[in-house]
Amino acid sequence: MVEDKFRLTNTIGIDPYAALQAVGVSINEILYSSDDNVGLKVSNWLYSLERHFTTYHSQGGKLLDIFCGDGKFCAQMQKEAPQWEVYGVEGNPAAMEIAKKNFLEERLTLQVCPPLPYDNNSFQIVHSNGIMDYSDSQKSLLNSFPQTFKWEELASEIQRVLLPGGLYLTQESYFFSSKEQAVLVNAGFNPIKVNELITVFQKK
Repeated sequence: MVEDKFRLTNTIGIDPYAALQAVGVSINEILYSSDDNVGLKVSNWLYSLERHFTTYHSQGGKLLDIFCGDGKFCAQMQKEAPQWEVYGVEGNPAAMEIAKKNFLEERLTLQVCPPLPYDNNSFQIVHSNGIMDYSDSQKSLLNSFPQTFKWEELASEIQRVLLPGGLYLTQESYFFSSKEQAVLVNAGFNPIKVNELITVFQKK
């Protein structure tokens, strides 16, 4: 499976995208291959939300998944937590075509981020999964990735679209350093650690 190959190449310290492309795996296959663990990710996410933020979990509201990829997280989240009105934004046209098959097209937006194509104070929660792999701070490690984003700009945009007191929940397996967390603090967030993979930042 592509994800297993990614973890292996990442662990031994080489550019995983370059390594996989060298053996004939396309960049879109690398990024948007089927993720069999999406149900587990959503369940873990909802459990963390229910345990630590009971009011948010029970009341629901609007949730944005940034870099939503194939849209499976959006679809699974909407299914398991119908109290949430889920939206997704993705900058890769190939991924968006897949997402449209998995989730509600009217809730999806194709746009390279940042900026985020939403009004100020629009969402109770913003979610992301594994996006730091593609930030400009990792460009030296992932030279083959075709497009990166500026983390400071995206952090500011996340803060802008969240309501006061809103939550940014991020699931990162790699590279979410104290330096990158400091960017969110500087953007106006308080960090709240939930578990090894999920970190919550609450808008001040």
